[in-house]
Amino acid sequence: DYSGVYASPIPQLKAVMNLLGQPGGTVREPLLPVTDADTLAALQSVIVESGIDDAYATVGAVHAV
Repeated sequence: DYSGVYASPIPQLKAVMNLLGQPGGTVREPLLPVTDADTLAALQSVIVESGIDDAYATVGAVHAV
């Protein structure tokens, strides 16, 4: 959900990458990282509801072989 509900798109994307265990890195000023526990939980639920976690697990398993 890049609507800005949880943060601006760049911090959201970096937070989601970090939640997936990917090198999302940090944002540069003037942007702020997503650190609020409720927001991170909401992003995690978006990952699960969208199926990204399942798709990532499948792709990760293929690349690990």
